[in-house]
Amino acid sequence: MRRPHVYHFAPFFTSPGRASLTPTSAPAASSPAALLAELYAVATAAVDPGPALAGRLRSLGPADAARPWLIALGKAAQPMARAAVAALAARGLEPAGGLVISPQGDSP
Repeated sequence: MRRPHVYHFAPFFTSPGRASLTPTSAPAASSPAALLAELYAVATAAVDPGPALAGRLRSLGPADAARPWLIALGKAAQPMARAAVAALAARGLEPAGGLVISPQGDSP
């Protein structure tokens, strides 16, 4: 039985204007359970909002002199806010303030 190629979906916001489906190397999994675990790991890494947002923010032009306000809402609010603060820090900036609203039980 041939193993299918593992594909990694590159989210549209990491490559502005383009989505792509690119084959990677053959899976290293030795069993169906290991293959499913590997596919799950690749899929969850591909949709992690923190790295996706950080990549998009790095692609933007030079930062304005004014300190920005951050607003993050929803299930991905915490990782998005952390990524935005880290991206600002990499530019020598910090947010002037912000609002982060996430589901009950989430905390930074």
